[in-house]
Amino acid sequence: MKRWSIHLFRVLGIRLELHVTFLLLVAWYLFSGWQDGGLEASSTRAISLLLIFTTVVLHELGHCMAARKYGIEVPRIVILPIGGMAQFSRMPREPR
Repeated sequence: MKRWSIHLFRVLGIRLELHVTFLLLVAWYLFSGWQDGGLEASSTRAISLLLIFTTVVLHELGHCMAARKYGIEVPRIVILPIGGMAQFSRMPREPR
């Protein structure tokens, strides 16, 4: 998945990446907003996308903090159109 992801920035030492298919979702969502109500509808949709993006990133960071508590490194988070994915260096030895 690395080739299809765009590095955005690092947060808490974890690479945050955006999968290119997410950009297709953004384009479609904003264009449909433009068709429905012009600039105002597109702006409202852009704000809603930003809030959803932020929520997904915070959710994935929660997974990362839990993994670090158990000594598992998390090199990156990838944001996809269906949500996010935190990549762990390994799985826990025992479920807790």
